[in-house]
Amino acid sequence: MPTSNAPAPQGRGSIRWHLILGVMALLLVVLGLVGGTLYTLLRGQTDARVASEFARVADEFEVLATKGIDPATGGPFTDPEALLRVTLERTVLAPTEDVIGFVDGTASLEVAGAPLKARQDPQLVEVVGPLSVGASVVDGVVRTDQREYRYLVAPVRFDGSARSGALVVVADMDAERRLLNQMMQGYLWIALATLVASSVIVALWMRHLLRPIAELRDTAARISEEDLSERVVVRRGRRAGGPDDHRQPDAGPHRGRSPGPARPARRRRPRTAHPDHRRARPPRADGQRLTRRRARRPRHRPG
Repeated sequence: MPTSNAPAPQGRGSIRWHLILGVMALLLVVLGLVGGTLYTLLRGQTDARVASEFARVADEFEVLATKGIDPATGGPFTDPEALLRVTLERTVLAPTEDVIGFVDGTASLEVAGAPLKARQDPQLVEVVGPLSVGASVVDGVVRTDQREYRYLVAPVRFDGSARSGALVVVADMDAERRLLNQMMQGYLWIALATLVASSVIVALWMRHLLRPIAELRDTAARISEEDLSERVVVRRGRRAGGPDDHRQPDAGPHRGRSPGPARPARRRRPRTAHPDHRRARPPRADGQRLTRRRARRPRHRPG
């Protein structure tokens, strides 16, 4: 019989790694889609929050200008600078926001102790300065050498006063995105840990799943090397993925089927327990049918 000394193809490892890499790629795509969607939603929520905060400040400024009382005079506001001073004193800012008061196109007022010093950015002041002398509320986004700003300009002018004023609310969008990026970094660490844990679990499951195939392959390789004494061990499981059943299959008519519940053994009556038992006589030499005769009781003879 011709034999071959070529080693058996090592396909188990490649199959296992192909499956593991496929699962890892699928999880990576899913986590990437979830992360991208989450980042887009959170960025949209950040922009909406900043816009709503600007709208709130503008509404409060309008109410104060139309219905507010000047603490210095006890009457309605008639001077834009006095209105801006009171507004800046009452404004509560987030760490990434700042408010500037423009009087006659000049940035002259700011909130004391504000973390964001937008008034010190000349490029921003150059952009919003001409808008402060307008007649309508304007919002927009500007990129300077320091950072990216989102601004809202709310002009104010009183009848009988030659002065003009404007409330300018700005937000540092770079700082807002840094906070969002820090949040996404936490998500990335969690996603990486999930990916590694899932890969380990899949690798262990694949190893358990491919073990019978590996044993069959190794046994087939040994048999092909003229070692005909090798046998393939058959293991049966009660359910898919369940514990292996190492019992050998039955040799009776129930082979291939799972054995049913054990039946209690019936107690057989001995053949000699009844006087009318039947005894089998040996077959006759001429090939006639085997006949059974009833045992006769011995007759009682008088003495």
